[in-house]
Amino acid sequence: MQIQTMTCRFCDRECHMAVSLDAAGRPAAIRPAHEEGTISCPTGLHALELMNHAQRVKHPMRRVGPRGSGRWEEISWDEAFDLATRELQKTLDQMGPEGLLFIKGFNKPLQSAVFDRLANLLGVPNRLGAGNMCHQAQAQSFVDTFGFPADRRITAETRTVVLWGSNPSNTMRWVQRDIAEMKRAGGRLVVVDPLPTRMTELADLWLPIRPGTDMALALGWMRLILEEGWEDADLLSRWATGLEDIRKACAPYTLEYTAALTGLAPAQIRQGAEWFACAKPGILFGGNALDHNWDSYQKGRCLAILLALTGNVDVPGAALHAAPPSGRNPIRTPRLTCADRFSAARRERMWGWDRALLPTARQTSGQAMLQGIEAGKLRTGWVVGGDPVVMWADSRRTQLVLQSLDFLMVQDFFLTPTAQIADLVLPVATYLEYENLFFEGDGSIQYRPALVSGSDARSDMDIINEMGKRLGLADAFWPDMDGFWNFLLEGSGVTLEELRTTGRLEGDGTKRQPAPRGYRQCGFPTADGKIHLALPELEERSGGSVPRYRSLPEPDEAYPDRCTNYKSPFFFHSAGRQLPGQRTRQPDPVAYVSEDVAAREELREGDWARITTPTGETCQRVHIGPGMPAGTIALAIGWWDTDAAGERDVLAGNCNNLTSDRTLLGGEIQAFSCRGIPCRVTKEERVD
Repeated sequence: MQIQTMTCRFCDRECHMAVSLDAAGRPAAIRPAHEEGTISCPTGLHALELMNHAQRVKHPMRRVGPRGSGRWEEISWDEAFDLATRELQKTLDQMGPEGLLFIKGFNKPLQSAVFDRLANLLGVPNRLGAGNMCHQAQAQSFVDTFGFPADRRITAETRTVVLWGSNPSNTMRWVQRDIAEMKRAGGRLVVVDPLPTRMTELADLWLPIRPGTDMALALGWMRLILEEGWEDADLLSRWATGLEDIRKACAPYTLEYTAALTGLAPAQIRQGAEWFACAKPGILFGGNALDHNWDSYQKGRCLAILLALTGNVDVPGAALHAAPPSGRNPIRTPRLTCADRFSAARRERMWGWDRALLPTARQTSGQAMLQGIEAGKLRTGWVVGGDPVVMWADSRRTQLVLQSLDFLMVQDFFLTPTAQIADLVLPVATYLEYENLFFEGDGSIQYRPALVSGSDARSDMDIINEMGKRLGLADAFWPDMDGFWNFLLEGSGVTLEELRTTGRLEGDGTKRQPAPRGYRQCGFPTADGKIHLALPELEERSGGSVPRYRSLPEPDEAYPDRCTNYKSPFFFHSAGRQLPGQRTRQPDPVAYVSEDVAAREELREGDWARITTPTGETCQRVHIGPGMPAGTIALAIGWWDTDAAGERDVLAGNCNNLTSDRTLLGGEIQAFSCRGIPCRVTKEERVD
C-alpha cells in the first residue's frame, strides 16, 4: 500500500500525517508520520471520517426558512458568491467597512493571513479571532515586560517546569513528551491546576488551586522569592525597573494569607516557589486557564515578573527570544496580510476600542462586537472556521444577537450552531482535498497534492480569494489558486509547477531554535533597555502599574460552588463532536466534580448534573475528581448537540451558557470570565 505524507491544516501546529492509499490511489487510513517533533491530535487523524460524514456540508447552502429552522437549499458556487458579494457590497455602500464584522476561529496561519489581507484592503476595523481568550494577554505581557516575544521551550538544560493552568497531555502533546524527557534527566515538574489530569499524575508537586486565585499565588511566590533571597540580584540590579513597586505589591501575601486565598497548604506554596527559584533554569507554561478572567493580562505579567525575579530569562533552558521565521516563509509577513494598510486610526474605529486599556492590544472582544450589532453599527457578518455561538460568552445571547444581523455568512464543514443561524453556508475542503504548500522552520518548502478530487468544497483561501476579486480588489488577489501559491513562492527560486514534480525544496539545514541574545550583558530590547517590572503608563488607565489581585465574587447560599472548565483530549475546541472515532471516546460532556460537592448533592459517577449561574445553566455527566479543591466543578468546553431536532436543545451541554458578556470583563485585554465564577450544582434526573 502506497503511503503519502500530508500535512494537517486544522491548526497552527501543522502536523505531518502518513496517509495510506488504496489500489485506486484513494486515501484509506491516516496515522501520524512519526517524524521528529510530530505528535498528532485526534482532529487531523480523523480527516477521512470528517470528509465522508453524512452530515458534512458538501455544497453551498442558502437559507430558505426562518433563521434556525433548518430549511436550506443547495445552490451553485456562482450563486453563492453572487449572494455574498451583493450583501457585503450593500453594507459597504450604505455604511462603509465599519458595517462589516469578520470573525475567525482558532489560529490557522495561512487561512487567517488571507482573511486578514481582505480585511486590511477593504479597511474593515471590526474583526477578531480567539486571541483575547487565547494567549494574546500572555504574549503581550511578555513583550511589555521584556521587549520581546518569549519562547518557553524545554531543552536539555531545563531543570524545573511549572505548568500553570496548562494540560499539555490534552492539548500540546509535544510538550508532554519534552516534560517526560526532562523528568528522566532528573528535572522536576510542578502543576498548578484544580483538576486531576495526566500531568498531575506525572508531577513532583501538584498545587490544586482554588479557581480564580492564580494571581494571589503568584504574588505569594514573589514575596517568598524576595523574602528568602532567591532572586537573581545581579540581573535585577543591572536591568530591572520597578522592583520596589513589586515588593510593595506582594508584601501582604504571606504564606498564611496566600494559603487562605488559594486553598493550598503553606508547605505546598513554599515548595513550589523554592523549586522554581532555586532549581534553575526553569520555565513557566501559562495555559488558557490564565486567559479566561478579567485579570488575564496582569496574570501574564505575573508570569513574566516571576521569570525576571528568578533570572529565568535569556539563558538556555528558560525563556528566550523567539527564533525568527525563515525568510522563505511568507505567511506571517505584511506582504501577504497587507498589515501596513491597517492603520492605527483604522484600528481605533474597532467597536469597543474606546474601552480598551491597553493600546498594544490587537483586538477587542466578541462581547464588544455584539454591542455593536445591537447598536445597529454592524450589519453583515462573515465567519471563517469559527463557532462564536458555542465559544463566546453567554451562548444564548450570542445566538440571539447574531441572528439580528442583516446577513450572516459562515464557512465550515458542518452546520454548527453558528452556521444554523446563517443566511449562507459555504463548504470548506479538508487538507486532503486541495493542493497545499507548507513552509517549514528550516526554510524547506513541502508540496502536498490533493488526494481526493470531485468534491464541491473549496479551501478557505480559495473562497476568500474569489470574494476579494468580486469585491473590487482583483488587482490585489489572484486569478486562481495556482497564482496564489506562486505568489507565496516568489523569492524562493522555485515555482508551483516545479514543486509538483520535485515535491520539496530543501532548506538551508538550519533549525531555527531560540537562543540567548546577550540581553543580560547588553540590555533588553525595550525603549530604555530595561526589564519593566512595573508599567507606570498603566497606572492612570487601569489603576495598577503592577499586578493587583482582585477577588472574584464569593460563593453564597444561592451559588455555593465555583466552576471552571477544561479541554478534552478527544476534541479540538468545538469540533469533532459528529465523528464516531472521536465521540465514542467521550460521548457526553463530562463535568469533574469535587468530592464534597458530590457528597452534598448525592451525585454518583455517571449521573447527570445541572450547573447554574445567574446567566444560565448547562447539564453534564458527573465524574468525581479526587483531590480537587472543595466546592469546585470543571466543565467540558465546546459541547453542542450535533443531532438536536425538534424540541431538543442544541446548546444544553454548553458551558458558556453560564458565562456573562456583561460582567467580570477584562480591562487591558477584553477577556470574559469563565473560571472561578460562583455556581450551583444539583442532580439532574435523566433517563438515557
